[in-house]
Amino acid sequence: MTEAAATEKLSQVLDTIPKLLLDHAKKRADRPANRLKDLGIWQTWTWSEVADEVRNLACGLAKIGFQRGDKLAVIGDNRPAFTGRWLQCRH
Repeated sequence: MTEAAATEKLSQVLDTIPKLLLDHAKKRADRPANRLKDLGIWQTWTWSEVADEVRNLACGLAKIGFQRGDKLAVIGDNRPAFTGRWLQCRH
């Protein structure tokens, strides 16, 4: 298989951010996905933890009636938690 064919096949399979997140959570579950230094101490979230958080909020939004295509504003600082919230809304 040529590199171009492999890239095309991969782009068809992992064509959304949620799919990429779930793929990383499966293949790199215990590896760091996000790090933040807080009061001099590094806080680390693994791919598995990020995927679980994304899944939990996405299910919560669905439970209160959010559906595909609905609009949701997410306001916050540029921190790992913000990135997670943005991904949850895409899920």
